[in-house]
Amino acid sequence: MNKRLIFLLLFSTSLLAHKVNLFITHEDNNVEIYSYFASGDACKGCKLMIKHGNDTLVNAHLNEEGKYQFISSYASLNITVDASSGHLVSKDIVLDLLPQENLTEVLKKEKHNQYINMGLSLLLIALFFYLLKRVKKNAK
Repeated sequence: MNKRLIFLLLFSTSLLAHKVNLFITHEDNNVEIYSYFASGDACKGCKLMIKHGNDTLVNAHLNEEGKYQFISSYASLNITVDASSGHLVSKDIVLDLLPQENLTEVLKKEKHNQYINMGLSLLLIALFFYLLKRVKKNAK
């Protein structure tokens, strides 16, 4: 029973490793899309679909850097990146409301958050073992 629970805890923390992230910027009408996994690896060759309402504007693949650029004449879009095997991210955006962020800063923030999540996971595992030890001690 204990081994199963430990395996489940360790397995659940690794599930986020395949999370697909989507970063979108725009300047004038030029929209730049960058998609990457939680590990920081680019979403190479992932399927990209850009829609406005029910109209499909772009049906393409991201390049080797996980990027795609296009000129949009619409202010609102739905952007979907499909990395296959159920790894999908979709965002409805309004170009004028996109935050002015730098990709490098966003990646640094996510890397920092990843370290915090790993630390919290280790802390939870340690707490679990501590509580398990206390329960066994009280059971004697």
